Amino acid sequence: MSSGSLIVLAAGGTGGHLFPASVVAEELARRGHEVMIVTDARGIRFARIFGNREVKVISSGRVTESGLRTKLEATLALGKGLFEARNTLRERKPAAVVGFGGYATMPVLLAATSLGIPTCVHEQNAVLGRVNRWLSPMVDAIALSYAKTKFMTPGREEKAQVTGNPVRAEVAALAEKPYPTLGKDGIVRILVVGGSLGATVLSDIVPVAVTALPPAVRSRLQITQQCRAEDLERTREQYRQAGVAAEVAEFLEDMPERLSWTHLVIARAGASTLAEVAAAGRPAILVPLPIATDDHQTANARSFEETGAGWLVPQPQFTAADVAKRMQKLINKPETLAAAAAAARQLGKPEATRLLTDLIEGMARAGGHSRDKEDMQEKTDNSSNTTLKRAAMGLLARSKAPLPRWEGLGAGITPTSILPHQGGGGIFDGPSAFSIVIRRLDRRIQYWTRRLNRRVTKSEQMCESRSPRWEGPGEGITPTSILPHQGGGGGLKWSAA
Repeated sequence: MSSGSLIVLAAGGTGGHLFPASVVAEELARRGHEVMIVTDARGIRFARIFGNREVKVISSGRVTESGLRTKLEATLALGKGLFEARNTLRERKPAAVVGFGGYATMPVLLAATSLGIPTCVHEQNAVLGRVNRWLSPMVDAIALSYAKTKFMTPGREEKAQVTGNPVRAEVAALAEKPYPTLGKDGIVRILVVGGSLGATVLSDIVPVAVTALPPAVRSRLQITQQCRAEDLERTREQYRQAGVAAEVAEFLEDMPERLSWTHLVIARAGASTLAEVAAAGRPAILVPLPIATDDHQTANARSFEETGAGWLVPQPQFTAADVAKRMQKLINKPETLAAAAAAARQLGKPEATRLLTDLIEGMARAGGHSRDKEDMQEKTDNSSNTTLKRAAMGLLARSKAPLPRWEGLGAGITPTSILPHQGGGGIFDGPSAFSIVIRRLDRRIQYWTRRLNRRVTKSEQMCESRSPRWEGPGEGITPTSILPHQGGGGGLKWSAA
């Protein structure tokens, strides 16, 4: 693999998938690689985090949504995305493709595996995501953020490596800085964050909890809170009426600086948030999003709590009275916060970016897909297409029964019309994965054709010997007159394919 090889990073359209991808993109570029980002339409709003790097949008959809129409539309979108991704990868010939989760990664990784490009998926949460579970049998490597990750089977563990979740260099640098001193009467700085989209429940509960604290405790607080745009004004007003110094914003640009002086974090349990909190070594009260897929935020928060780095509070139990009680107890016992901070520092992986980038480079190097091998790759693709076509044609030639041809809508479509051929016009023109599908389809068609022929023959024989004739209206019409037969005079016409 040459130092200037192209690496494709695919990620779904949310911050939890795109933020770690942006960090890895920075490191790959620093090492001299070209980087392309592939996402779906939702990811465009995060394009600024990738600077001037190439960002390509492909079609995608969530096949797990309810409703037949929605599932069908999502499936068609994923199919379209597969062709878009395949065309892009065939043209650009990347050295490796890495998926960071989300449905947008599925067509990209499927296209990469069909072209023989080295692939890897990265899981940010303590639960292996659905798309990563589907892709795990096909990829070359699985990078994990947690040593204990749900749904990791023995087969998956064989190709897994714990790298951690990449964080920005400014945040990783906080691992070298000590936890800020907290005196019994000193200022207590609290950071409240709800993830990339904010969290209304934090705006509903935390200001009310702060108001319920004794005046002597409230006077020591300095609060920085990220919240949704619609919650900004009411949250500011509540802190103002409580007499608490507070900064409230929709997005916090300088998160590394704020983490550096924070004593306590109150947050959702999203992957990127926890990765930065752990890398900085800060204790946290965590409120998992109850509707998160596979309840992965609860699993993330549980990892924090089990190591002593924080406290998991399910949303139904996250009340103003409970939060006020917890805050007062922790503020009055600074040694508890310091111990939790030390545990968080042990849980954090500030070297995650380096470890994951090393894995990607090693995988690409082992795969041997670099730009100085473009001609060889093209020859290999052409050879695979020719072999696949010959194998499929051989199966068709060995069929003992003729294949039926439908003369209505879609007439003329046969298995060979979707196979790769010399001109490359087939729908599937990849190696073994698609050849298996075609062979199975061919065998199934032949099986049902033979059964159909036997039933038709048997029906004709029965009709000839015992056909009842109606003597009223429609006289002369018998079952054999609407069945396909040698003369082709029936209502359904069949011919050998």
